[in-house]
Amino acid sequence: MDSRTSPGGRAHRDSEADDDAASQSAGQSRRNFLKAAAMAGAGAVVAGAIPAAAAGSSPTSRRDALTPKPLTAPKAARPGVARIDTVLGEVDPSSIGKVLAHEHLYVDFMLFFALDHPGYLKPVGGFDAAIDVISEYVMDVKDQGVELIIDWGCMGVGRSADTARKVAQRTGVNVAIPTGIYKWLLEPRFDGWSVDQLTDFMIEEFKHGIDDTGIKPAFVKLGADPVPTAIETKIHHAATQAAAEVNATVACHLPFPLDARTDTEIARARQIWNIARSAGVKPDRFVWGHANGAIKADKVSSAHLDSARAQYFELAAEGITLQFDAVGSDPTNGADPWFGGPTDPDVFLDVLEKFVAQGYGDRVMISNDCSVYVNPGGGIGGELLADYTSAGLPNWQYPRDIRYLFGTFEALLVARIGSDAATQILSQTPARVFSRVRTPSID
Repeated sequence: MDSRTSPGGRAHRDSEADDDAASQSAGQSRRNFLKAAAMAGAGAVVAGAIPAAAAGSSPTSRRDALTPKPLTAPKAARPGVARIDTVLGEVDPSSIGKVLAHEHLYVDFMLFFALDHPGYLKPVGGFDAAIDVISEYVMDVKDQGVELIIDWGCMGVGRSADTARKVAQRTGVNVAIPTGIYKWLLEPRFDGWSVDQLTDFMIEEFKHGIDDTGIKPAFVKLGADPVPTAIETKIHHAATQAAAEVNATVACHLPFPLDARTDTEIARARQIWNIARSAGVKPDRFVWGHANGAIKADKVSSAHLDSARAQYFELAAEGITLQFDAVGSDPTNGADPWFGGPTDPDVFLDVLEKFVAQGYGDRVMISNDCSVYVNPGGGIGGELLADYTSAGLPNWQYPRDIRYLFGTFEALLVARIGSDAATQILSQTPARVFSRVRTPSID
């Protein structure tokens, strides 16, 4: 099927997307800022140190010990039975233990500089070097008991199905990846596409797989800036319509305006949720990513937390899932330098404890939101950073460690809320959220 040709029969929402055309300049301003900062060598934007490797680990010997594993043949899902689509085939969500619910194995920011940037999906040093670094850290979390990594990297920020599969084959850890487009980062191949054409393209990926890999996405990822733009809104309508048709979860990267009020941020979350609901997405199929951004690090007072929690619980009562991210971030001036949210683990523990106490322990998740390998920037901890520096590129590596959640935070969470509630948050809820029951007419 030619994805540019719409078969019709679906509500056409381009006119709704165009209603936001006046706000397009806001997205352009952000794009220009990012481009200018990068060209000026703005490595300081998000540069930060990553904690050293866990004691007793040997990266060199670990990497040498990694050997490819055969691709697991996908099993046909029975009607009415939920399965998680991974890069190695389908898995039963009830068989999954520990889950990293929001991570990025490979991230590519080159489209922020130009939508046709020649360096996109071409990391300095090549993908083989990136896969070596990624696999090393995935083996570390495998040693912690992690069985599934939910990689939120979609189109526009470096989704590479083949890379994810090679990492999974090499390490034996399941990896699930999405369809969807990040914010306004439309690759040139999508120039001029309508809502329906973009919707059809995403549905085709659920039906036949990503590109020519045969790998099917597990969910739909979208992103949102603080102020909606026409392009973003078009993508949001397409992504949510596709998700509704295939019964997939929408995982939304919601904004983190550092100078905005909590109410403004939560209002944006509701705005995206309303688009999804109008498209037919069910509450249990929607995830608000970066919900922790609504708890500003410079406003973590009792009154502020109480206000944020009340609004969190209102959304949880509607049935959506809230995702708290960036736990264990290396703080800059007390705040996560990328999201501006809290870095103190006690803040996260307190919020999660309140979710459990209110009866919403099954509607919240938490993860590191680490980017193991970033283009530009190199690997976690700065591997290959010299190559990027010599190429005149900044370091956009995140100051987070993929090993923190199950290496440090899990024990703190169990001590605070008990093992059963912790297992719900760290294993059962993400396994449920990112599984789906097949749609006979599609799958």
